[in-house]
Amino acid sequence: MEIKSVLVPLCSRFNDARIDELIKYHAELLRNQQVKFLKPIKSISEIEEYASFFQSMDVIIAMACTGGVSRLIIRLSECNKPLIILSHPKQNSLASAIHASIIMRSKGRLFLMHHNLSKRNLLDFIKKLELAKVLADLSNKKILLIIPSEKWLLEEGYDLNELKRVFGIEVELIKLDEFIKIYEKAKVDHELVEKFSRAKKLGIDEEEVRKSAKVFDAIKSLIAKRNAIAYGIGCFPFILSTSVTPCLAISHSIDSGIIGACEADLGALITMLLAFSISKQSVFMGNIEDISGNQIVLAHCTIATSLVKDYFLLSHFETNSSVSIRGILPIGEKITLLRLSNDFKKLFLATGEIIRGEAWSDEFCRTQFMIKLDRDASTLIENPISSHLIMIRGDWNKEFNLLSKALGISII
Repeated sequence: MEIKSVLVPLCSRFNDARIDELIKYHAELLRNQQVKFLKPIKSISEIEEYASFFQSMDVIIAMACTGGVSRLIIRLSECNKPLIILSHPKQNSLASAIHASIIMRSKGRLFLMHHNLSKRNLLDFIKKLELAKVLADLSNKKILLIIPSEKWLLEEGYDLNELKRVFGIEVELIKLDEFIKIYEKAKVDHELVEKFSRAKKLGIDEEEVRKSAKVFDAIKSLIAKRNAIAYGIGCFPFILSTSVTPCLAISHSIDSGIIGACEADLGALITMLLAFSISKQSVFMGNIEDISGNQIVLAHCTIATSLVKDYFLLSHFETNSSVSIRGILPIGEKITLLRLSNDFKKLFLATGEIIRGEAWSDEFCRTQFMIKLDRDASTLIENPISSHLIMIRGDWNKEFNLLSKALGISII
């Protein structure tokens, strides 16, 4: 689906000098960005006239052509679309943009600012526009949580109202018993079987792979039926009820572009969804196993095969049953670690590189690796945000700093 963006020139009724020249300058800079330009707007009533048009847009760029437009910017923010405020160094533009941003931040509105657009900083603006498009694309989407009961969700302390307010994402709860019935009637997904039948196996019967392929088929059909984009599954209750692990299904679904989180961790799932949407890369969710200074060990029993240089299949760690994945990751690869808090108000963010990529212990989950971070990791013990972290390849520090600014959340 094409994400539609519009630039709205805003100017005071008392000052519209050189507006046409300013618009022409910005139109030339943004000619390759598929941004629609409106005529200059000078009043709230003119914004109201365009109300239905603004609702049809996905991203709004409010250009403060002059001072005296803070009320107009604030009114545009009430359209509840990702907003970029564009200012320039003359005509009191920046002062008006800052005034509006202070009020909007107090109201919890989602926006980014960009001052003095030029060829020199055009790429920075494009990053902001792409981020706004990602947030627009996620808005009003649905994710599924497959859990034993609603009580479990409340005990985890997730703030679904804040999730809806910040991201516009709806959570639909699927009772585990309902999903097990879907699984029992599911077909074997032959693509998953073919993929993992070629893998090296340690004590794994081919039938376990076929059972996992039914889990993937059940997930895929449920996602399609409920018109959802991602899911989390309560792994252990499912394993105890069926003696089948969802590890291969989660791995294959992430490789297929359907983001899934182990243990129905909603905070991890939203972080994974953001990381995937922004980086366009596969994501990994891991347990924090050990921390020493700036070194951290992550492990889990599943990983997208697109993230590893090799892998093989063996039993699940905690239950020693069914099947899981032991992935081997390349040493020296640059990565980004991140995690949203369960109330969606804080973000852990760090970059680093993998310094150990192959499993060395039978005392924690099957895929294991060690990362050397560019910062001290002890904050994850002293000020914990979660037992799970999310990893993506590459340095995405700048993009997620922008995200935190747009959302008004703090980085820890």
